[in-house]
Amino acid sequence: MALTALVAGALLTACAAESAPPKPPVTSTPAPEPTAEAWARFGDPRTPGSFEVPSGWSVVESDESEPEHEIFRFDLLDESGTTQLRFARKVMGLGGGCADLAQQFTELEVLPIEVPGYVAATGDYAPSIAPSFTFTVLQDADDPGLHGTLGIRDSEPVTDCFYYNLVRTETALVSFADTLKVTAYDAPRHFATIAEARAYMDTEQYATLKRVLLSFRLDG
Repeated sequence: MALTALVAGALLTACAAESAPPKPPVTSTPAPEPTAEAWARFGDPRTPGSFEVPSGWSVVESDESEPEHEIFRFDLLDESGTTQLRFARKVMGLGGGCADLAQQFTELEVLPIEVPGYVAATGDYAPSIAPSFTFTVLQDADDPGLHGTLGIRDSEPVTDCFYYNLVRTETALVSFADTLKVTAYDAPRHFATIAEARAYMDTEQYATLKRVLLSFRLDG
C-alpha cells in the first residue's frame, strides 16, 4: 500500500513538472539610440528671411531694427549668450574710405548654394558670383595673426579695400554672416596660423555655424 502511494506521488510530481508552463527566455532590452537635439527654424512675419537655430541657441532682435522703414536686424546667440551670426535685411549706409588697406585673404571654403526665394539684383548691384557659403581668413601687414569670417555672399572679396558679406537681391541688400564689413580688423575669428584656421573647420562650432548658414531662405 505504501509502495502504491509512493509511486502515485511520484507520478503526480512528474505530471506537475511536465504541465508547468515554460518560463520565457531572459532577454536584454537594447538601449535607445541617442537622438539629435531638435533644431527650430526662426523667421519673422514682418520680413522675408529664415534660418535654422540649434537647440539652446536664441535669436534676439537688435536695437538697430527700424520696422517703420522695413529695416530688420537679428542676432543669433549661442548657449553662452555670445553673438555668433547676424541677419540683416535692407542693409544701408555702405561705403567709406579704404585707409590704404593692404590685406591678403585666403578662401578656405567656398560652397555655392541655392537660397530659396533669392532673386538677384540687376544693374550696379548685380552679384558677381552665385550665393555661396564662405570661410575666409585675412591678414594685414600691420596686425599679427589671421582673422576669419563666415557668411553668405554673392561677390568676390577684394584685397585693396574692405568688402561686405552680402547678397544682393532685387528688393534689398541682405547680410547673414558673423560680420557685415570684412577687413582684418572686423573679422571676428582669430587664428595664430593658417593651420589653426584649417583645424577650426573640423570643430563642432564650425559644423554648427555652417549648417545654420546653409539653412538660409528668403522665401518668407
